[in-house]
Amino acid sequence: MPTPTIDIEKLSVLQSFRALAKSILGFERRRLPRLTVLMVLASLLEGLGLVLIFPLASLIFEDLPTAHPLLSSTTKALSDIGLETTPERLWFFSAVYILIILARAWILLLRDAELVDHKNGFINNERKLLYRVLAHAPWPIISKLDRADILNTLTYDLSRAGTCVHFFFNGVMQCVQIAIFLIVSALISPALTLAFIALGAVVGVTAGFWLKQSQKLGREETIASHAVMFETNVFLAGLKTAQVYGAEIAFLDRFDTAINNAAKIDLTFVLQQGRLRRGLEILMAIALLSLFLIGYLGLHVSAPALLAIAAILMRLAPQLLSFMNGMQFVANSAPAFIRAQHIRSDIALQSDEYVNKAALEATKSTKKLTGVDQTIEPASITFNDISVSVSDPSGPKTLLTINALTLPPKGLVLIDGPSGAGKSTFAETLCGLREPSSGTIKIGDRFINASNRGKWQSMLALLPQEPFLFHGSVRDNLGWPQAPVEDNLAWTSLKTANAFDLVKDLPLGLDEHLREGGSRLSSGERQRLCLARTFLREAWIYVLDEPTSNLDGGSEQIIMQNLLAYAKTKLVILISHNPSLQTQADMVISFNDGRITRIKDSNATRSSS
Repeated sequence: MPTPTIDIEKLSVLQSFRALAKSILGFERRRLPRLTVLMVLASLLEGLGLVLIFPLASLIFEDLPTAHPLLSSTTKALSDIGLETTPERLWFFSAVYILIILARAWILLLRDAELVDHKNGFINNERKLLYRVLAHAPWPIISKLDRADILNTLTYDLSRAGTCVHFFFNGVMQCVQIAIFLIVSALISPALTLAFIALGAVVGVTAGFWLKQSQKLGREETIASHAVMFETNVFLAGLKTAQVYGAEIAFLDRFDTAINNAAKIDLTFVLQQGRLRRGLEILMAIALLSLFLIGYLGLHVSAPALLAIAAILMRLAPQLLSFMNGMQFVANSAPAFIRAQHIRSDIALQSDEYVNKAALEATKSTKKLTGVDQTIEPASITFNDISVSVSDPSGPKTLLTINALTLPPKGLVLIDGPSGAGKSTFAETLCGLREPSSGTIKIGDRFINASNRGKWQSMLALLPQEPFLFHGSVRDNLGWPQAPVEDNLAWTSLKTANAFDLVKDLPLGLDEHLREGGSRLSSGERQRLCLARTFLREAWIYVLDEPTSNLDGGSEQIIMQNLLAYAKTKLVILISHNPSLQTQADMVISFNDGRITRIKDSNATRSSS
């Protein structure tokens, strides 16, 4: 069950990290043991390679003294296998060191491939989950969403989530490596190791101070990126008008402001990271030098031990710096990732609430009604006491009210009225995209509700007011969502939509690729192709929202004649502002302010309010 949206502004750094870790570790848990083993093996091999530096240095400087416990055990082990002379032992250690390097390289290759695969899988899964939630959300929920917001979430926000995953696993690996390095260092010089741990604590406190600032900048960057996506959509949609008005520069100012704001925030974060990293490097360099001087002058650590400790700390210091730097990136990117998850959760929650409410209303209605089952046959459609409402900040808002209406089982029904009169809401209610807040819809003696909505929608074909085409061939677009369409059926539907010559004149005909979703076609050409796709659907009711709005008079008349032919055996619901079509319709229903103001059929003309 999805959880309510959390205010990201109120999330602490720790809460952000916890939410991020829970999501990452919860994805494909069966793969985590393999990834963990690879990370630990790589770190162990790294530590083992550093351990070998101590006996190697001892061989060079002191001919392998036995004062140190680690060297004593090493000396005995070498003697047991017959290695007594310094050259023999040097060659042995060199061979082992090379083998460790080769093994580590192989493990690192497997680890990095696994990490990239896991990261990509995680991000792609997040995108799929959001797509799935959107695909199954009720239309009233979808219709309220900000398209720019969703696009930015699917692209920029989830891309930044990849940064979170990358640095999260890098941080885990670095923690393992730091722990192993400290263990190795403690075996050689516990005192210097404790001093370095104290230094690391100071560095951690210093870096932790900046985590909140990084998170704050991340929130600002998330908001700024959404503003850029919004302005991009507005820019592309309004560019034609801007050029006609000569307002390109003024139009660009809004886009420039959004871009510059996002760039300023990004630069602020980069400068913060740079200052932090440079400051920590200076602090670390001074501290390491102090440790060596204390070790040599105060603790009298031997030269081989100092050399080994130096090698370890020189590898450990960058790991610590990288870890701190990575945590800053995670703190900066986490708001985008968490916002993407909460958008998905919020849509799912609203959808569940909407569906549960609709199911409850349907259950109440079903108890009072008879004849509710899955069987639906073509018949007259009756609307009784229908009210369609939506939630509004000021309270419930009624979009559509129908006291009584009966649609014939076949014929051409024209729906007209001014913009915002309720025509599209009526079509959405008829198609099952909106649930009536009250009242019933009945076909013949069967009531339409949640129990048989799927069967009902299988009898419908819908052409929305904003038709869409995919990146693909004409054939692929005509066949969607069914299987690839046969040529003869495709050409027949194209004739019905007056698009036969349009496709015939294309170089590859039905196999012509419609690049960029048909953007190279005119709006009228795209509309006719989408109309042809609608005719290819085996349906009883055809709901067409402004199907000829972008067509010339000749094309419109041809299509209307074909629609009249369809209406002899089918029910064609035609939404249009064109008053000239009234004379060709079998029935005219006029809407205004969400109510029916006039019903005219072939037998009589009557008014209803």
